[in-house]
Amino acid sequence: MIKYFLSVRQETNLQKLGYVVLSFILILGSFEVSSFSYSNVTSIQQFSLPSGVMVALVYLLGSSAIMGIFASLLCYYTFFKYIDSGAAYVYTLILTITLILSLSFIKWVRYHNHSTKLIFGFFVFLLPALSSLTLVIFAPNSFRFEFTLNLFLADSISILLLAPLIGTLFLLICNNKNIKEYIIDDIYEIKKNLLTKTVLIGFIILVMLFGVLQPISYMAYILLMPLLIVAVVVIPVICQIILINISYFILLSGCYTNNNDIHFINNKLTIFYMMAIIVFIILDFKVSLKKEIKDHKKHVFVDTCSTLGTYQKLESDSQNKTDFIIAAIDLQSLFKFPIKKRETIIIMIAKLLKEKTGLYESAYILYDLSSLVILLDDNSRALSKLKSFSEIVNDTLEQHNINYKLGKVFYIRCENYTRLKVMINHLHINSKLADPLSEQKLINCENNEINDYISFLSYIDDKQINIAYQNYSSTQGGERCFEVLSRFNFNKNFLNPERVFTFAKRLNRLEALEQKVSRKALNHIKELPESDYQYASINFSPDFLCSTRSINYFINQLELLEISPEKICIELVETGEIEDVTALVDNLNILKSIGVKIALDDFGKGHATYEKLFNLPIDIVKIDGSLVHFCDQDLMKQLIIENVCKISSMRNIKVVAECVETPEEREILEQLHIDYLQGYLIHKPALF
Repeated sequence: MIKYFLSVRQETNLQKLGYVVLSFILILGSFEVSSFSYSNVTSIQQFSLPSGVMVALVYLLGSSAIMGIFASLLCYYTFFKYIDSGAAYVYTLILTITLILSLSFIKWVRYHNHSTKLIFGFFVFLLPALSSLTLVIFAPNSFRFEFTLNLFLADSISILLLAPLIGTLFLLICNNKNIKEYIIDDIYEIKKNLLTKTVLIGFIILVMLFGVLQPISYMAYILLMPLLIVAVVVIPVICQIILINISYFILLSGCYTNNNDIHFINNKLTIFYMMAIIVFIILDFKVSLKKEIKDHKKHVFVDTCSTLGTYQKLESDSQNKTDFIIAAIDLQSLFKFPIKKRETIIIMIAKLLKEKTGLYESAYILYDLSSLVILLDDNSRALSKLKSFSEIVNDTLEQHNINYKLGKVFYIRCENYTRLKVMINHLHINSKLADPLSEQKLINCENNEINDYISFLSYIDDKQINIAYQNYSSTQGGERCFEVLSRFNFNKNFLNPERVFTFAKRLNRLEALEQKVSRKALNHIKELPESDYQYASINFSPDFLCSTRSINYFINQLELLEISPEKICIELVETGEIEDVTALVDNLNILKSIGVKIALDDFGKGHATYEKLFNLPIDIVKIDGSLVHFCDQDLMKQLIIENVCKISSMRNIKVVAECVETPEEREILEQLHIDYLQGYLIHKPALF
C-alpha cells in the first residue's frame, strides 16, 4: 500500500494543473452519482460517497488533489447544495485541513512497521469522525445523532471500499507497472479452481440479496461472515474488494424500501461496517503474509551481498530447461581472505557479470560449495562468453592490485532438471580434484576416472582399507622397525594412495580418512608381540597433527587397545606448508611426553626443510628417496646426506634413508653413517 503513495508523477506545473482540474471534475461527478432518493437521508448520503474518491485522489496525487477537492466543495455548496449556518463551508475548511495533515502524517509514518494500519486508521476512523463532528456541531438542526451516525458509517464505508477500487482504476489509467503486475497475478490466481471460486462468489451475492428482502435477516449475516472470510483466503485481493463493493451496493438498494427509517439503515450499515473491517483486517494480514513470503523468497533466491542468485533460484530457473550447461568456478581460495576483502571481490565479480557480460541473470553463488555457478545454453557462443568473463575479472582484479584470480572454469552438460543437485556436486568435486594443468574442462559424470575416489571418500568403509607394512633395518643391527602403509580399493579397483590422500584433503575428508586408517593400523599392531619389533611408524598429515581433537582421538585409541606409546612413531608427512606451527609443536610435545617418537618424513622433498629439522621436536628424520636414488653416483647428494647426518647426530636425532634399492646405495649410505635403511632392497611392502 505505502509504495503507491504519491505514485502518480507530476513533473511540470501543467501536469499539476491538469490533476487539479481532474480532481475538481471527479468530486463534482461523484456527488451527482451519489444522489440516491432517500428523502431525509439524501443530504447525508451525498456527503459520504464522494469520500472514497477524495481519499484515493489525495493518496495518489497529494496537494494537487487537495486543491481540486477544495474548489469542488466550494463550488458544490455554493451553487448546488446550500446548508444553513455556513456549516458546509466550515466542513470544507476542516476537511481540507485534515487532508493536508494526512499527507504529513503519511510521510511521518511511511517507514514505520505498522504504517499501513496507521494510515488505515487515519482515513477510515479519524477523517469520517472529524467530518461528522463538524456538521453536528455547526448544523445541529439538520444533523441529529442518528443522522450523524449514519454519516460517519456511510463516510467510513465509502473510504474503506471505494478508495482502494478508485485508486486501482486510476493507477491502471496512468499505466502503473506495479499495479498491472499485481492485477495480472490476481487474474492468474483466480484462474486456479475457477469453478469453486465462482460458486463461492455467487453464493455470497445470493446471501446478500436474501438478507435485504426482510427488514433485518440476522441469520443471513451470520452465514455471510464466514463466507466472506473464506473468500478472503481463496479469492485475490482486487476481486475481494470488488465483491465487497457489490455487496455494499446491494445493501444500499435494499434500503430503498425503508428509506424513511434511519434506524433501519444504521443497523444495516453498522453490521456491514463491522464485517467490512473484519474482512479488511484479514485482507491486510493476507497481503502482509504474501509480502513476507515474497521477501523471504527474495532472500532465499538472492544473495544479499552479491545480489547473485542462490541454489534455490538456480533450481527454479532450470526446472523448465532441457539440454543446458552448468559451469562452475571454484572460489574456495577466496574464502580464506578476510570477510571484508572477500565481500569486496564477490561484489566486484557480480558487477562485472552485470555490466560486461550477459551472464548476470544466470549466475549463482553457492556458499556451501564455495563456487560461482553459471547456467548456460548448450552452445559455443555461451562457452566463449564464459571464457571472456574469466579474463575480464582477472584483468580487473589485477588493475585494482587485488591478489586473486578466478580459477579454471569447469562445466557439465545436463539433459534436464531432475539430476541438478547430483550434477552440481559432481561438478564441484571434479573441479576441486582436477589437475590444474589439464586442458580438459568438460566433466563427464558417467565416465570419469576419479568417480571411484569420490565415491570412496563420500563414505569411507573400513573394509575398503588395507594395511601393509615395510620393514627397515638398523645399520648397527637389533630389532626391526617398520612403517605402516595404507592401501585402498573401491569396486575391486585399486586406488592410488597418494591421490586418495590428496583428494581427501581437497574434499575436507582428510581427518576422517586418517582416523580410520590409524585405527585399523593400530588394531594390526596390537596383534604383534612387543618383543617382535622396536617400533612401528604411522604417517600423519600436518593437518591431523595440528588438531587437538585428532591427537586426543589417537591417544584414546592407544589407551583403548593397550598399546605402549614407546612402540609407536608418528611420521609427519610432507603435504605443504604448515598453517599453525605453534599448534603442531604443542601437539607433538604432548605425544612425546607420553613416549611416542616423532619422525620428519620426506626430508629433502618440497617443504621438508632444515627449518623443520631445527624447530620441530623430532626424534627421527627420514631422507626422501629423491636424495637416495643414485646417491652412489652423485657427490652432491652424498654431501647433503652427510650434512644431515652430522646435524642430526648433534641433536641426537636418528636418520633413516628411504627407497634404498641397490647394494651400491646401501654401501655408500652405511659409509655416511645412516642409522636405518628402508626400501625394496631391505624389504618389500606386504599386507598384514
